[in-house]
Amino acid sequence: MRNTAVKLKPLSAHAGVEISGVDLREPLSEAQAGEIRAALNQWGVVFFRDQDITPVQQVEFARHFGTVQQRTHPTSMTPVEGAPEVAVIQRSPDDGRNTGGFWHTDQCFLSDPPLGSVLYAKELPTHGGDTMFAHMGGSLRRTVRRFARRAASLARRACAAQLPSHQQHAAMGRDG
Repeated sequence: MRNTAVKLKPLSAHAGVEISGVDLREPLSEAQAGEIRAALNQWGVVFFRDQDITPVQQVEFARHFGTVQQRTHPTSMTPVEGAPEVAVIQRSPDDGRNTGGFWHTDQCFLSDPPLGSVLYAKELPTHGGDTMFAHMGGSLRRTVRRFARRAASLARRACAAQLPSHQQHAAMGRDG
């Protein structure tokens, strides 16, 4: 597949979008990288299905979004030879420990944490093994909007209780 137009398919109302029309083995144009970045900013997490990429191609893709960091803290993840920025998370069915099996943000303990992580699943279990994502930026924006609407509603009620009719502030030209 050659890179064509970036196509977006939202996976929920607020977080996650599947991107198609992009072959991650091929270099991205600046326009494509910009569209993918905009989707990431809007949806918080992006998914590309049916990609067959090398660790080096994974790093090249990630570089479109900022500096790619090599893991510097102790971990059970093995760096990939030739692409030390990539670490392998490998588990067998009888492993008792689940790496990252709790709500977390990758490397949030760093003073300047990365934008995110680029995960590439090569083999997945038929059930379980689910990774869940939350778009905290989207949650914050919705919370702020809800709070602002509630505050405006309370201000109008307080004003209506004191004034015989709804009034607009003359100097500001707006409610208040």
